[in-house]
Amino acid sequence: MWMKLFKNNIAGVGLGLTRKCNLGCVHCSAGDAQNLNMQKDVMRAVFSQAHIKTLFCLGGELMLAPEVLSDVNDVLEECDNQPDSAVIITNGTMKGDKQYWEQLRRLRDNCLGIEKQPVQMYVSYDKFHQEAARKLMSAEEYRQNVMELAGNEFFHDFNVAANGMLWKSGRARNYVGDVEVVEPPYDMPWTGYFKYHDALFATSLAVSTLGDVFDNFDWRDYDAQKSSSFGNVLDKSIYEIITTSPGAIKCETVGDIERMRLRHSAFKTYLRAKAQNTMLGGDPDLTKMNFV
Repeated sequence: MWMKLFKNNIAGVGLGLTRKCNLGCVHCSAGDAQNLNMQKDVMRAVFSQAHIKTLFCLGGELMLAPEVLSDVNDVLEECDNQPDSAVIITNGTMKGDKQYWEQLRRLRDNCLGIEKQPVQMYVSYDKFHQEAARKLMSAEEYRQNVMELAGNEFFHDFNVAANGMLWKSGRARNYVGDVEVVEPPYDMPWTGYFKYHDALFATSLAVSTLGDVFDNFDWRDYDAQKSSSFGNVLDKSIYEIITTSPGAIKCETVGDIERMRLRHSAFKTYLRAKAQNTMLGGDPDLTKMNFV
């Protein structure tokens, strides 16, 4: 299969596809749920401009909005854009209807297929989701549903990072408990880019449900997104948004981009290990971490 060539390439793009959610977790940075999905014109503005290595399909809870996954597939096909892979996260309280699973299989077909698992599902099973789920079902019903999801063809891993640390964002600002709450490391640049003539190579960016662009989706309060965004994809090109943003870091070479990406990967691995209590002698003090 021939792959369409895009002049712009981005290692990871997180799309806030829906703000629908059936939970109200105390640690959530997303704020209150809304009956709002990303529209096709926002998706089109992203998929028509850049090849995406990893597409992160974020919510909200996407099992409540399978129609938006259908829209994603429609626009990927329309733009002839094939991500290397896609990641989807679910809170574990739902089973997903026929349309949801059909669209995940369609999304798998729309990925390039060079990854062993083109579509990877993470099931959130941290203490906060378990507590919030009790308002909908018994602890045993929730556990059984989570384990059923863990047996599906797309399952990749459990998402338990919140057990180890929370960012002081959204509802977590008011959390008082046995999990450490720290200020997000906004001083760590997440969007790095390299320009070659009029082509752009970038590490990552995130696009909110309404099209606003940020350097990191997970550490921004939704209420603050508009004021802290780099720009909106409906108003400016991705190239212009990234290259004119004071929050993005210009790199000298494509190799710098890769080193930046690997640093972020190591950082996320550290947080996950801390959550699972498997540091094996590692330093649990975030402020002492050293990335090269």
